[in-house]
Amino acid sequence: MTWPAIAHAETIAPTPLPAPDEYRTVPLAERSFPMTPVTQDLAGVARSAVAPSRIDVRIDANVAFAKDSAKIRPQAHTRLSEIARALASASPGKITITGHTDDLGSAEHGTVLSRQRAEAVRTALGTALDRHDVRVAGRGEDQPLVENRDEASRARNRRVEIGYRAT
Repeated sequence: MTWPAIAHAETIAPTPLPAPDEYRTVPLAERSFPMTPVTQDLAGVARSAVAPSRIDVRIDANVAFAKDSAKIRPQAHTRLSEIARALASASPGKITITGHTDDLGSAEHGTVLSRQRAEAVRTALGTALDRHDVRVAGRGEDQPLVENRDEASRARNRRVEIGYRAT
């Protein structure tokens, strides 16, 4: 196969590098960015990201709740107690607790179940939330982490997220 000839070609000269005396030193603060460590507990209940003015926790609904239930399983209570202690020691702020489901079943059922699970987590956190502005929501299947292709992806989408932001 032969390629057609180019009717007009333009030569682009490379941009010259600056002379060494034109380089500037960039302060470390301009070259770095904040990193937030993310941890997963050994029981697989929750994944957390903690920074000075924020806490984000994703609770695996497959571990924390039985199928089609909003009753918290015993193995999740230890992790929820740790989350409660962290929120109780945080300065006043805004907390959102949001439940999510996969695409199985009706959208209406998923929305109701996700809200019930978020409310169950709110109840489990108890008095740790007293100093905070708390909002609870059920999003059902509306905000998946990944496409609902198979059971593994659906399992990732079933979750309750807790977000804290200092005010």
